[in-house]
Amino acid sequence: YFLSNGGNKYTVVSSNDFSAKQTSWLDAASSLNEETKMIAGYKCKKVIITGTTIKAICWVNTEQQLNISFPSFFQNSGIIAALNRNNINGIPMEITTTDGNSNPLFSQSVTSVKPEKIADSEFKIPAGYEKVNKEGK
Repeated sequence: YFLSNGGNKYTVVSSNDFSAKQTSWLDAASSLNEETKMIAGYKCKKVIITGTTIKAICWVNTEQQLNISFPSFFQNSGIIAALNRNNINGIPMEITTTDGNSNPLFSQSVTSVKPEKIADSEFKIPAGYEKVNKEGK
């Protein structure tokens, strides 16, 4: 599921659809910078990922093992794959992406890390959200 940032709408997206949308990262080059900042109590290094049509500034925790595993469609596409292909091992704690014209696409940041088991029942669409198709209709 993808939840909209506004308007209380959601879309059902298959892992194949998700992977297809991540092709702009296939040719991306990643460079690890020595600049650091703290995010949710973890020291993170700045990584710049540049593809032909997209750019991301990531802050990646490369020091602590957070014992997080990603589903295969994240490992084989998108930002995680771009990091892995460039031998940057770690967890993206903050990501800001822009398109080829420097227009913002999305931004996300970890606000806390709390290791615990989460019941499957917690992963449900919030009340009041409307299901829409991929075009938002």
